Amino acid sequence: MAHQSVPLSKDQFLFHYDNLLLAEGRKATYLCYEVKRENSPDLTGFFKNDPVDHAEIKLKSFMEKLPPGCYTITCYLSWSPCADCCNELVDFIRSAKNMKLCIFVSRLYYWDNMENKNGLQSLGDAGVELKVMRKEEFEHCWLTFVDHQQEEFPAWDDLDYNSEEIDEQLEDCLNDLH
Repeated sequence: MAHQSVPLSKDQFLFHYDNLLLAEGRKATYLCYEVKRENSPDLTGFFKNDPVDHAEIKLKSFMEKLPPGCYTITCYLSWSPCADCCNELVDFIRSAKNMKLCIFVSRLYYWDNMENKNGLQSLGDAGVELKVMRKEEFEHCWLTFVDHQQEEFPAWDDLDYNSEEIDEQLEDCLNDLH
């Protein structure tokens, strides 16, 4: 369950992170992460879900093994966490006062499901920043996590429009609960 430091292939990234509003056939969740700790080199890598664990659970296990210190962890997910993963992350982040977690998502996982809405809300209530990926975050991921072979990020059609739509969906999820 070690984190992957080998870069994602261009095809993996472009297929799985494409912020389509209807993402048929995209069942895998990729979670790219950056761990920052003062006076230490940054750690970067990614996790992918498998039949045993979701990518977020792999991240939680990874975070639990970090040496003592104050950390800022930024994640870039192809899908937002499901309700169960949200709850696992909330439990962990509430017990780990030395960690700040920020999650950027490309798409929302069953955003109209009440359990998933509650899970996303609980992340926010626990102090986790939850944001939708924009072109800037996709480009950052391309440069940081992808074997891009010196190619520029090839932004797909409707990237900006889809990010706006997904951001509205996220806001609806979070506002439906208040």
